[in-house]
Formats: sequence, structure tokens, C-alpha cells
Amino acid sequence: MFRIGPDGFPFLWGILGVLYLVFWIMTLVDAVRSNFRDPTMKIIWILIILLAQVFGPILYWLLSPKQKV
Repeated sequence: MFRIGPDGFPFLWGILGVLYLVFWIMTLVDAVRSNFRDPTMKIIWILIILLAQVFGPILYWLLSPKQKV
């Protein structure tokens, strides 16, 4: 049984870490495969995703659909 206590938190953080890694990789793959109106936006978004680790992928999914073809 899963319990949240001193021994349960590393397990919870591990699951959240794996989920974030999958989300980050999906975002990076989508940015590489997408067609943007301005070709330099692809490079800019990839740099934002790589350098702004937590907020980059979130910003990408919120703002990039308006910039895609």
C-alpha cells in the first residue's frame, strides 16, 4: 500500500520526476517537428525549452499554437 510519510515522499518525487521528464521530451519533440510561421521561432522555442527547465515547456504549450502554421 502506498503511504505518504517519511518513506513515501521519495517514491512520490520519483513518479513526478518521471512524469515531468516525459512531458519535457514530448514538448521538445513537438517543437522540433512543428512548422512555425517564422523559421527562427523554432530555434527560439527549442532554446527556451532547454534553458527554462520548468517554465519553458509550459510556456511553449500556452503560446506556441498561435505561432504555428
